[in-house]
Amino acid sequence: MNHDLSSKTTARTEASEPFYFGNAARPLFGWIHRPIDVPSSNIGLVICKPFGFDAICSHRGVRHLAIAAAARGFPSIRFDYDGTGDSAGSDSDANRVADWLKSIHLAADELKARCGVEQLCLVGFRLGALLATQVVTQRSDAIGLGLVSPVVRGRSYIRELKAFQIASITSEESESGLLESAGYVMTQETVASIESLSIETSERIPKRVLILDRDDLPAANKAAESLRSSGIDVRYTTTPDHSLLVRSPTPVELPAHVIENCVQWLTEFPHSKAVEVQSFTASSTAIFRVTDTDITEAVTTIAAQTPLFAITATPLAQADRTHTAVLLLNAGAVNHIGPSRLYVDLSRQWAIQGFTCMRLDIAGIGDSIAPNGESENVIYAAHACANVASAVDALKKLSGIQKVVIVGLCSGAYHAFLSAKQGLSVDSIIMLNPLTFNWQDGTPLDEGELSPKAAVAAVEAQRYKSSILRLSTWKKLFTGKADVLSFAKVLLTQLGSKTAALRRELRRAVGGKVDNDLAADFLTIARNGVQATLVFGSTDLGLPRMQAMGGWALERQFKKGPARLKIIPEADHIFMQLKHRKQLAALLTQLLAQIQTKQ
Repeated sequence: MNHDLSSKTTARTEASEPFYFGNAARPLFGWIHRPIDVPSSNIGLVICKPFGFDAICSHRGVRHLAIAAAARGFPSIRFDYDGTGDSAGSDSDANRVADWLKSIHLAADELKARCGVEQLCLVGFRLGALLATQVVTQRSDAIGLGLVSPVVRGRSYIRELKAFQIASITSEESESGLLESAGYVMTQETVASIESLSIETSERIPKRVLILDRDDLPAANKAAESLRSSGIDVRYTTTPDHSLLVRSPTPVELPAHVIENCVQWLTEFPHSKAVEVQSFTASSTAIFRVTDTDITEAVTTIAAQTPLFAITATPLAQADRTHTAVLLLNAGAVNHIGPSRLYVDLSRQWAIQGFTCMRLDIAGIGDSIAPNGESENVIYAAHACANVASAVDALKKLSGIQKVVIVGLCSGAYHAFLSAKQGLSVDSIIMLNPLTFNWQDGTPLDEGELSPKAAVAAVEAQRYKSSILRLSTWKKLFTGKADVLSFAKVLLTQLGSKTAALRRELRRAVGGKVDNDLAADFLTIARNGVQATLVFGSTDLGLPRMQAMGGWALERQFKKGPARLKIIPEADHIFMQLKHRKQLAALLTQLLAQIQTKQ
């Protein structure tokens, strides 16, 4: 293959085009990838992504599959189903599965119309594989089906989600009637619809099928045999890339085995040159109806060392716009939609209230290309602050914008902090669960910090922490009814943290130098004219780190100003529970209203 699957950027052999399509009253968002300098095949690739956290994790792999296929001459489309990603709607709407299947059909039709392809291969990841299996049975133009780490039976998939819900929901129960899993929800209607699906019962499957099953717990080998018995040409193999598609999106590695096998499979279909079609301009803006109010969202390209991708939401009518803009920064390697699609929900709600909201991808993250020769997925990249400055400058050039507020979670919070500390001219920064305030290149990055598993672990650590002073806990400890190792680990961690904080306070008291003086940093930010607010989930790992670094000096700032601290009880690092996201949204909306009205 001539496509470079390393994490570093190379010369492009395809053209990527973001656009809105489908029903204008409920637009979908996607990307067309076209071949450059190679003949365009009459076979197109439709990529069907997974659902929820799996979609967040596999975003980069899906993107690179589309790029690799186009580089070999196969026009490709990747897209967000109705109610997901940057498309209209939400995952709590009715008719989810039916609308997801319709989204696949619309994407397939769009690829044919725009690129002149006559035949289609559909490749689905996880739940997307199960959905793609349903769609190919309804299309005479579908000649191939690829299944990557497939969900074979919907019922088994729902059991998996329910098991995670039991392990991760900290309150007595989740939102009424909803299945919550890793920050995403399903209604009972959606659950029932998914449970009714199975690859094994699908009929009229194309004659060529590729199955890349997970190598740790293969689930599709029996389905492969069943398809073969029906006379279908099935290529079945396991892949070591499953973990790269379902864990936190931080890893630099690409699912190269999946990408190479899918593209090689495509090249083995008999194909010819695509029919020439008259070029037409893709729609880069769309109107969204949100709670009975129309807003506009637009693809935004920001000039920087390499162009940056963003989506900007605004009120439809110019007269309804306030003079305040909000810039939302990536949380780790999560693309611009944010964990649990948080940024999409926030930006659309705030646009209704008159704010201009930009969802930005830092270079090398999400859909922004890394600078030439640099690696993708570098969370604390040296160029991040320059990217933030470019986005702020773009917002300030918009008509009527007088104030800019930066909101970031995790690494996004750090980039907001560092930008304000270095003197970037903004009015306010709101930092959500920052894990560090002094990143040094080469510092090991705990990629698990962003994963649902880490959120569950943090809840457990908080439970032990809060129980240390209880007599009943010590009784359990000495009677063998408590987890001694976990208890001891939390106890030693707390003692170490308290001791380190005390040493810092003593140095401050005698006028000594304090390394990484967080309290002094926030005073610098205030002198730069920036209002700083920290928002933490009470179980987040960054909260005790911040308290230890800032000490009593920062605590006094929180009480008297200029910095502010807000804590959401029981919330984890990515605000995984729906009730915590609602509390966060209400708090942030209140803060924005205060900033907007402040003279």
